[in-house]
Amino acid sequence: MVERLPGKNLDVEVAKTVLGFKVWWDDKAQKWFCCDPKLPDYRVVLPNYSTDVDHAYRVVHELQRQNLVCHFGSTPQGDAIQWRATVFDKDVNNTKYIPSIGQTLPHAICLAVLANREETNKTINVENNKEETKSKLIKFPKKE
Repeated sequence: MVERLPGKNLDVEVAKTVLGFKVWWDDKAQKWFCCDPKLPDYRVVLPNYSTDVDHAYRVVHELQRQNLVCHFGSTPQGDAIQWRATVFDKDVNNTKYIPSIGQTLPHAICLAVLANREETNKTINVENNKEETKSKLIKFPKKE
């Protein structure tokens, strides 16, 4: 498993995967930009989702719109603090809780959101594969 460190690579992944934004690098400005496909004329510098708590809360607000819940907190670990977050669907009783641990709260939130999205996609793919398999089965006539 690839370690996802806080920074622009993680911010790009969250913007694309979770928020569905179009993201690009502008050589002239030397910055990452993004836009919501529903508002293509409204372009902004890519927020620092994985390093700025205000920007991470924007992701949490989007999760709430999608009927998802984000629980987060911290635990002392000697002289340091361990940040953790979990994202789950509040309407699904058997939701998998995949705890994510980050260097900071924004980092933990981003990791949890991506873990949830990856698990959701796995579930959807498994369900789709079951349907595909069912449709490919050949039914033979019963022998009498």
